[in-house]
Amino acid sequence: MKITDLEKKLANLNNDDKGKIELLNKLSKASLKISPEKAIKYANRALQLSTKIGDKKENANSLSNIGSIYRILCNYNKALHFYQKALKLYEIIMDKKELAECLNNIGIINRKLSNYDIALEYYFKSLKFEEEIEDEKGIAISLNNIGIIYYELGNYDKALIFYQKSLKTMQVINAQKGISRLLNNIGVIYKKQRKFDKALEYISKSLEIKREMKDKDGIAGSLNNIGLIHYEFGNFDKALEYSLESLRIKEQIGDKNGIASSFNNIGNLHLKLKNYNKAFTYLEQGLQLAREINAKDLIEESYEVFSDLYVAKEDYKKALEYYKLYSEIKDIIYNEESSNKIAEMQTKYETEKKEREAEIFRLKNVELEEKVLIRTEELRRSNIQLQNEIIEHKKAEEQIKKDLEEKKILLRELFHRTKNNMQIISSMLKMQSQYSESEFIHSTFKTINNRIKAMSLVQQKLYQSKELSFINLKEYIEDILVQIRHSYSIQAKNISLKLNLKEVFVLIDSAVPLGLILNELISNVYQHAFPNDRKGEINISLNKDEYETIDIVIEDNGIGFLSNFEPKKSNTIGFHTVFSLIEYQLDGEINCTTKDGVKWHIKFKDNQYEKRV
Repeated sequence: MKITDLEKKLANLNNDDKGKIELLNKLSKASLKISPEKAIKYANRALQLSTKIGDKKENANSLSNIGSIYRILCNYNKALHFYQKALKLYEIIMDKKELAECLNNIGIINRKLSNYDIALEYYFKSLKFEEEIEDEKGIAISLNNIGIIYYELGNYDKALIFYQKSLKTMQVINAQKGISRLLNNIGVIYKKQRKFDKALEYISKSLEIKREMKDKDGIAGSLNNIGLIHYEFGNFDKALEYSLESLRIKEQIGDKNGIASSFNNIGNLHLKLKNYNKAFTYLEQGLQLAREINAKDLIEESYEVFSDLYVAKEDYKKALEYYKLYSEIKDIIYNEESSNKIAEMQTKYETEKKEREAEIFRLKNVELEEKVLIRTEELRRSNIQLQNEIIEHKKAEEQIKKDLEEKKILLRELFHRTKNNMQIISSMLKMQSQYSESEFIHSTFKTINNRIKAMSLVQQKLYQSKELSFINLKEYIEDILVQIRHSYSIQAKNISLKLNLKEVFVLIDSAVPLGLILNELISNVYQHAFPNDRKGEINISLNKDEYETIDIVIEDNGIGFLSNFEPKKSNTIGFHTVFSLIEYQLDGEINCTTKDGVKWHIKFKDNQYEKRV
């Protein structure tokens, strides 16, 4: 968000003091590069407001923000003052995340001041809190900072261990900026170990990521380090090219520490190129800026290169003066007491870490044992409940079986009685037809009788079957044919049957309409297809395909229909019954062709109804 937008938003806030503090801190950060004075002004307003409302957390955040501003401005003493005040408040409210970050910032200030033992102490404290709250990014940053201390002290093997640990964590959380910084730092270690190919590989990878992220500070650092590698190869002109590009970026972003470091590097390169006047100019600027920001490591570096410069110019008196200054400040930075403190702090950190891990392991074991006991009791209760449920389920299952068996018995009795009633009706119709001499009445009664018998056969099949919902369609068709041939015994003598019937089962609700359809079509063949004792043949096939479609074909080689006869438009009850049952009850289709006789083709799926028992 732009500064003007933030200022407008701030102007619109009335009673939201916390919101104002947050915006003021954002404004201070946004204004830093444009106007450090404005940045401090906004930060102080945030501090005053947070003090006024008595909000310790916001007060600590404001103090920490002011510390960060002074750190960027390289005013390390003031930065340290505000960070220390923020730290006290974070300790009171015990905000571990902010506490860890503040400890880390104090460590950075002490590193800049070359107080390596104090810096390491704060880094380890920060790391401890970050591990407690499992802040992966914070852990990675602290590990990197500890690595930097060991690098500054010349312990490159130890520095590499911490850098690699940090890189692994950064890669897990996919923190690209952190990954690029670590690749650069590892490359610098390899440079110090004179493994220049590996150094160039890592720093180049780092530079690629930084360019993608447009990380100017990081780009400047990597360019500087590539320049140093070329320096080691003796390519001083190439090294100077990279160093000057790095300096240009550092001046753009106002990185005083980086600018001072670049002045020293460029001064040293001009020394190698025997451009003594240029070397002096850059070294003098570097020393002046290093003194201004109190960067002891850079002051030490300036003194050393100045000493080399005067040796090259054969001014041994001045060379000795600068060498003495170099030795004095080096002793201040790397004294024996400091080294002992650093070793002691790492040992203390590792011991405390092991103790914490042991305590966590012990507590986890206790917690696990409690969970096992609780879970064991839960399982015991669940087992008892499950056993009771199994007993109840068995009882219910037995009752269902009993009820189902009773239902089957009742259904069989119902089917049996229905069949008997239909036989009585059939017998009555037959008896009644005998009192008439009309051939039409005899034919009509025979047709009705055959229809009743077709339905009665379904009841008989179900009564005889173990399965009360399905019947065997193959057997049912065979029984219908026996019945029809018996009814038309005179015609049947001259008509042969050819059957190709597969085992197909259908539900009772499909069987009844299908029986009536087959009765009508086959009876019609016996009645009309072969007049005047004409001999012929009926072919019937039954199949069921992979899509569950039932396919029935009834074909004869009789005289066929009249040329203008259309069965579907016929007014006869028989054909009307056939087409209605196919369409409305079976939801199927029927086709009729009349070439060398009549061929009926029936298709339907037995999925219109549900199983009953």
